[in-house]
Amino acid sequence: MIERCLGARRSRRIHRFFRHFGVTILCLFLTIVVLRGTIGAGKFGTPEQDFNDIRSHFYSRKKPKPHRVLKEVQTTTSTSAESNNYNTFDIKKLLVDEDEDEKPDPNKPYAIGPKIADWDEQRANWLQRNPNFPNFIGPNKPRVLLVTGSSPKPCENPVGDHYLLKSIKNKIDYCRLHGIEIFYNMALLDAEMAGFWAKLPLIRKLLLSHPEVEFLWWMDSDAMFTDMAFELPWERYKDYNLVMHGWNEMVYDQKNWIGLNTGSFLLRNCQWALDILDAWAPMGPKGEVRTEAGKILTRLLKDRPVFEADDQSAMVYLLVTQRELWGEKVYLENAYYLHGYWGILVDRYEEMIENFHPGLGDHRWPLVTHFVGCKPCGKFGDYPVERCLKQMDRAFNFGDNQIQQMYGFTHKSLASRRVKRTRNETSNPLEVKDELGLLHPAFKAVKGRSKKEAMPVPSPAKDKAIQRSETTIHKVHKNPKVLFAFILLFFDTLLVALIIAYVPYTKIDWDAYMSQVSGFLEGERDYTNLKGDTGPLVYPAGFLYIYSAIQSVTGGQVYTAQILFGILYILNLGIILFIYVKTDVLPWWALSLLCLSKRVHSIFVLRLFNDCIAMTLLHAALASLLYQKWHLGLIIFSGAVSVKMNVLLYAPPLLLLMLKAMNIAGVISALAGAALVQILLGLPFMLSHPIAYISRAFNLGRVFIHFWSVNFKFVPEPVFVSREFAISLLIAHLTLLIVFAHYKWCKHEGGLLHFLHSRLIQMKLGVAISNFFSFKQFYIVNSTFKLLKKEHIVTTMFVGNFIGIVCARSLHYQFYSWYFYSLPYLLWRTPFPTLLRLILFIGVEICWNVYPSNTYSSILLLCIHLLVLWGLWISPPEYPYSDDKTGNKDK
Repeated sequence: MIERCLGARRSRRIHRFFRHFGVTILCLFLTIVVLRGTIGAGKFGTPEQDFNDIRSHFYSRKKPKPHRVLKEVQTTTSTSAESNNYNTFDIKKLLVDEDEDEKPDPNKPYAIGPKIADWDEQRANWLQRNPNFPNFIGPNKPRVLLVTGSSPKPCENPVGDHYLLKSIKNKIDYCRLHGIEIFYNMALLDAEMAGFWAKLPLIRKLLLSHPEVEFLWWMDSDAMFTDMAFELPWERYKDYNLVMHGWNEMVYDQKNWIGLNTGSFLLRNCQWALDILDAWAPMGPKGEVRTEAGKILTRLLKDRPVFEADDQSAMVYLLVTQRELWGEKVYLENAYYLHGYWGILVDRYEEMIENFHPGLGDHRWPLVTHFVGCKPCGKFGDYPVERCLKQMDRAFNFGDNQIQQMYGFTHKSLASRRVKRTRNETSNPLEVKDELGLLHPAFKAVKGRSKKEAMPVPSPAKDKAIQRSETTIHKVHKNPKVLFAFILLFFDTLLVALIIAYVPYTKIDWDAYMSQVSGFLEGERDYTNLKGDTGPLVYPAGFLYIYSAIQSVTGGQVYTAQILFGILYILNLGIILFIYVKTDVLPWWALSLLCLSKRVHSIFVLRLFNDCIAMTLLHAALASLLYQKWHLGLIIFSGAVSVKMNVLLYAPPLLLLMLKAMNIAGVISALAGAALVQILLGLPFMLSHPIAYISRAFNLGRVFIHFWSVNFKFVPEPVFVSREFAISLLIAHLTLLIVFAHYKWCKHEGGLLHFLHSRLIQMKLGVAISNFFSFKQFYIVNSTFKLLKKEHIVTTMFVGNFIGIVCARSLHYQFYSWYFYSLPYLLWRTPFPTLLRLILFIGVEICWNVYPSNTYSSILLLCIHLLVLWGLWISPPEYPYSDDKTGNKDK
């Protein structure tokens, strides 16, 4: 019938089509069966199901863990690709974890692990049973395990994995050099503790799994070692179980949420550690618990933004609210950078390389540079990604240079990945410079000797003498500044001798001094009658006693007096070099600046001014303050004031330092000692003519001659001598002192007002009065409240005096000695480049050598002063307190 309807020809075509179609279907079926047998595809499902099956086959052995140890914030920023298919292929889709997290029971409180109450006993028994795994690998060298981690997934930012690799390479290098074991984790042990808190379950598990480890050292993945030579002072922590970078004042007094940092800390393996982890962890479970805990932390802690609970804020909360339970075993370290904020360090690396050396660990060469706020593995962060990555390159190269240099290489620059050769090894390859001992660390040396019994045993006295000699030689070798300082003293002594011998003496005030001394020695006690050819006597009584002794020794002869003042110059320079070496702010070569002033040499040995004696006594007082000898320092300071009153420019910062370092009883007794010196020295004059003595010796309203002034010469003389100009400068002086005290010197105490309130108002006056009459205050440093860092003492004193110099109405040529010796120190406390510092130093010297001074030299000097003051203002304030209970006596 089909053939009749369609025709024979068309009917044959239709039959052929159906035969071919059947064969095609059969071939397709066979193809699917074959493919299913080879790769497991084609289960007659949807295309999505087939793709899932393919993915499951290829990645069956790469199933990722649910989360990462340190969770990075996700981003929507896209990355560009040139010759790959990153824009069309998203690898994250192949690594999605479809397992659901185990949901905790909301009715049960969170616990980081099973409660353990006898860990100390269990650990002690284990160590006794396993003597081959001691918890100390040396007398004061504990076994340490450094722990860090990252995500098992590729970073959100593709380049982030490269920086994680750099970070772990950096940590491996440091651990290898210091005999520290390292553990790298890429798994989340507790899904409830994601994010900041992921470290806590890991730390607990490692403490229990490694009883041979004495200290566990946690370090975030975004922190790098930048001082490969620094060894932690383990002896300092023998009585502590938790060591973190922080400040006691910011944590306990201010309750500041950034008073410590948990990105790098040490935790001793003991029962106490397990207990604090149990107390620390309950704020960590994600969800409502973490959110509500964050609200509590924000209400209690100073300046904390509103966000969920983090481990750092929770630790501050624990220490503030349960200080009696935990505080005694927590050491907040700030003598070196266990955590160093990258924003204030990375740009100063070149300055550190130029001026300092590895092994310091502090602001001069930081142990750790922590990139807080950067997200190298993510795309969201507090800072631009490009800036963070560039700075991380610099930090890595800064630390890696210390490794490369051991093998004769160094990076071409801190921003370069390329290295260059630094030595020729063809002739003597074994002659390797390893001053820091990094190539062959001491812990790798053989501990014992087979012939130890045959070695002679020296006597104890001889052994101690040898040790002292070796210690002195080691200190000189380790610190080239000491040797260079002695060289400077030697050559400057020769220079002073040549000046005395060949440069003519300049007659200015010597004859007037001798006339005033002669009147005093003849029995005159009325200050109004003590005069010289340059005018009446205007100095306190200490001046008369000292110059009377000089007259007695020299007979009033100038040449002999020049020799005495030459000795005084060398003595003063020695004290100044001592201060500079102790503070270690300048590079060694910059110490030579202290010997290069033509004007200062002239003031000492050609003019014989009393400013020289006053400043030498002031510098001696400052040197005693470095060792916390406040009562002795105040007595010497008072002696300096008795020679010339310009020393009082140091009084405001000195009083502030005393309030920081001493209790109220100590401050009162020290001030009483200083006042007693003034009373005893001025007693002969105050008994006969008290008003004349006080009005002449302590005249604060003197008007100097405009012609002799080096500064403000551009101000018209009527304005210069006016009372209004003097009052305006006084207001500026007091304002600058208050501003610097509030924002710089007391920054870590919460500002000047907060500091004064905490130190004065809250003190019990009754306790102060009861301790006041204890004579021990005058010869024992029992009144010390806190130990101040040497750098903070010197910086505060020098800056306070410099503010007075800037605001002084008149500076005569001899007044240059008031601040010349502090000028290099102040310049190196600014963030200026070294070239600019040298230019400013030379500029000041030029201004002081222009005679007579003119408008241009005066304007230039004022501009330089203001620029230096601005540099001091923008420089970061140093932390004022030292946690060294010994007072740094060995430094």
